[in-house]
Amino acid sequence: MILFDTNVLLDIATADPVWLAWSEKEFRAAAAQGPIPINPIIYAELAPAFTSAAELDQWLDPTVFQRLPLPYAAGWPAAQAFMKYRRCGGTRTTPLPDFYIGAHA
Repeated sequence: MILFDTNVLLDIATADPVWLAWSEKEFRAAAAQGPIPINPIIYAELAPAFTSAAELDQWLDPTVFQRLPLPYAAGWPAAQAFMKYRRCGGTRTTPLPDFYIGAHA
């Protein structure tokens, strides 16, 4: 399974004029291998691109997407990556969502 960054899914959902072709190509290649996992953070990041939860849920076709819970095991590596980022001068103040999604992947 390939856990995509939300931006790839947003490129497809919004038909981004710059990234749509690349994102669709990568998505199709991954989907040919099996379901595309998403987690609650990805779901929340996708939500603003849709007018309702029902519309988003319809777009997230269960024959294509697999909804996964956030794994506790990803919390530790997310925190470690975040602390390294901060020590190197990073300015984000919380490890969510990017570090957690990266650790989940």
